[in-house]
Amino acid sequence: MKNSYLTNICKRNVFIFIVSIVLFLFAAVLIWKYYFNIYELKCVASKNYLWADDQSEVIINCTPINSFGLKIPFRNSYVIFSIIEGKDLIDILHKDETKGSLLLKSKFEEGKVIIKITSRYSLLPNLIEINIVKNLS
Repeated sequence: MKNSYLTNICKRNVFIFIVSIVLFLFAAVLIWKYYFNIYELKCVASKNYLWADDQSEVIINCTPINSFGLKIPFRNSYVIFSIIEGKDLIDILHKDETKGSLLLKSKFEEGKVIIKITSRYSLLPNLIEINIVKNLS
């Protein structure tokens, strides 16, 4: 009688251990697929215009977004910035394609700058348009 009681307890402990391992692995896979996996990049410019005064700056940041719409910790975005239109209207002060940031400074000319941002995580490239307007003051 005593041996059967002990074997039942051992079987129950082994069953609980195996079930807890399976649940832990299932939760780890779900967290990886939905929280740490990059679904899209959110590219935002600090402003959509620059003054044509050789002092205005704009920062473009690309952040990786998970399936919940939150910024993903510990991941970089790895983007490629290419200027489609208005390359002669701006100076590139800082370009970091691994973190997804670009710092632009305007020159003394007016016009429109279009920047194409491509990444392996995006289905289509993102286009950001920045207008360089004349300072009226």
